[in-house]
Amino acid sequence: MTTKNRRRRKAENVYDGIKAAATKRNLAASRQARDIGSIPPIKRPAVRRDACRDFLTCCEVYFPHRFTLAFSADHRQAAKKIETAVTVGGRFAWTMPRGRGKSTLAECAALWATMKGCRLFVMLLGSEKPHAERMLQNLKSELQYNDELADDFPEICFPIRSLEGEARRCSGQLHHGRPTSIIWTAEKIGFPVIPGSPSSGAVIQTAGLLGNIRGAVHITPDGRSLRPDLAIVDDPQTDQSANSPTQCETRERTIMGAVGGLSGPDKRLAMLIPCTIIRPNDLAARLIDKNEHPDLNGERFQRLKSFPDRMDLWEQYDLIRREDLANGLATTPNAREFYREHKPEMDKGAVVDWPESVEPGDLSALESTMRRFLADAYAFACEDQNDPPADSEIEKEFLSATEIAQCSGPTAKRVVPDSATKLVAAIDIQKDLLYYGVTAVAPNMSATIIDYGSWPGQSRTYYTLARAHPTISTEYPGRLEARLFGALTDLVELLTRQAWEREDGGLTYIDRVLIDASWSDSSDVLYNFVRQHRLASILTPCYGRYVGAASRELNDRKKKKGDIVGHKWRSPAVSKNQPTRYVAYDSNFYKTFVQNRLAQPDEDPGAWRLYRAKSQQHRMIADHLTAETPVPVATEDRRLVEWRLPVNKPDNHLLDVVVMSAVAASVEGCTLPEHQRQAKPKRKRSRKARLL
Repeated sequence: MTTKNRRRRKAENVYDGIKAAATKRNLAASRQARDIGSIPPIKRPAVRRDACRDFLTCCEVYFPHRFTLAFSADHRQAAKKIETAVTVGGRFAWTMPRGRGKSTLAECAALWATMKGCRLFVMLLGSEKPHAERMLQNLKSELQYNDELADDFPEICFPIRSLEGEARRCSGQLHHGRPTSIIWTAEKIGFPVIPGSPSSGAVIQTAGLLGNIRGAVHITPDGRSLRPDLAIVDDPQTDQSANSPTQCETRERTIMGAVGGLSGPDKRLAMLIPCTIIRPNDLAARLIDKNEHPDLNGERFQRLKSFPDRMDLWEQYDLIRREDLANGLATTPNAREFYREHKPEMDKGAVVDWPESVEPGDLSALESTMRRFLADAYAFACEDQNDPPADSEIEKEFLSATEIAQCSGPTAKRVVPDSATKLVAAIDIQKDLLYYGVTAVAPNMSATIIDYGSWPGQSRTYYTLARAHPTISTEYPGRLEARLFGALTDLVELLTRQAWEREDGGLTYIDRVLIDASWSDSSDVLYNFVRQHRLASILTPCYGRYVGAASRELNDRKKKKGDIVGHKWRSPAVSKNQPTRYVAYDSNFYKTFVQNRLAQPDEDPGAWRLYRAKSQQHRMIADHLTAETPVPVATEDRRLVEWRLPVNKPDNHLLDVVVMSAVAASVEGCTLPEHQRQAKPKRKRSRKARLL
């Protein structure tokens, strides 16, 4: 090697050494800059200890800016149940009046559970994903800017504040040379990994309720696999979904199924569900119903516990208030003076949930509450009482789905009561399922639905037609006609061959089976099936006729030879064009009839009941029976209720089954006493001349 080359190589080595040293210095400086150093000491260990022990104390100490007034008795009750649920892995669903801080309580519970290390993976679930992300943003603000938290939980807040709002610094942040593995995104918070910290590596993550929430797992830096152990489902429904029974059912199944199964096998999932009732029997109303979901420990908190005794004085107050407003007086001074003069009388009997919650200018929390009530009673019932009224007076006459689910009779499933003399069945044909019901009926039309379901049978007590499995197409081969014929054969054999046990120990058989022939694709199959069946004498196709207020009555037509006419139904005589007898009935009348029978007291003749079971088992049939909306319609001649299926078309097939069962009972001679009196023929007047 020449001298020139040796000198060049030496120079290169010197340069490489200088470059390596500079790189080492830069890396060391970078690590030093990224290293947050020692965590500051806890300023108030005793305060922190007390806050970790008691949830309400935590709220008072660390979040006074979010709870500016003294807590009410309802707040304390809700906080105690939240604390129990978080600590032992229980569940709690509750409603509160608007502005009472139910979502704030839930957000604070998320921080309390993670800061004390009780729960290490919290899932925030909203009706939609942006809703959950807004909740997470509130928590991030507390962790960044709450000085009280920073003083007593430095192992959490100091690393977060060291980011200085720059999420890109997360990946490089160090604590004494070790990565903190902090996560700070719009969808997720990963608490810093700090030795000795109870919340080290804890996670708070967001998702929409109907999003992909199954299989949520977080792998910690030390290799641990965390699954959610606390789920907070805040306001799980929207105004739109509350109006849809199908969406309510879908979200309810998601909460109880997908969300309820988020945790691993070694720890119970704690679940908090703050919600608002928007419509009668919507998702929130079901979740807080202790008969429907006793495991959710539901509570309904209301703004006005009881109304004042002297509502007449409050009506006078309202008149004066309206005059003040009409005169442009925004503060309504005359109404307030009237209340000041009559306050003891106007307060008597009233109980408000939060006496400290007085709006500016008002003399008491009751005045603030009553002003809201007098301004809009409907909004007050929804927003403040969580008890929305039925949409119309006619809806109040009929039972809700929750009430129907509780209409159990004294006899068990598949047992015929002693009072029943007829046993009828009905089948509603759908492409994928055959819905059926068996009803035991007494002569006075009192009845018990002793069995119902679908064919092929489903493994769940609650299912929808859209999600049924197995179905007719999966169980029966061939074309549609062959599949329906095979399914009808098996179901009718199942219902008619077996002897049904009576309450007294005897046995009985089905007297009549009505099968819906309204679906055009199945009409020919049904008639062929009936003609060929060995029990053709008890199998009857039927049609529901829509008879509205402006329509002609079903039995207004002249009765022909061979026709059979009953109460709001008729069976035309067989003919060359119609060789099989069928029954046509007034569907509007019989839908109203069924709803009235279910609302009838037990002791009255004509009361209809379901077989004895818990209300949860009757949820599906209750939802089917209330799927259609009653609409009162009147003409000059008559007034009746027309039933209309909502635009979203919820399942109503068991409603059709129960209606056909009522028609079948009438065909078999069972009659309400009042209908029997109406049916008696008038005595003909004698045409003999009378002697004067």
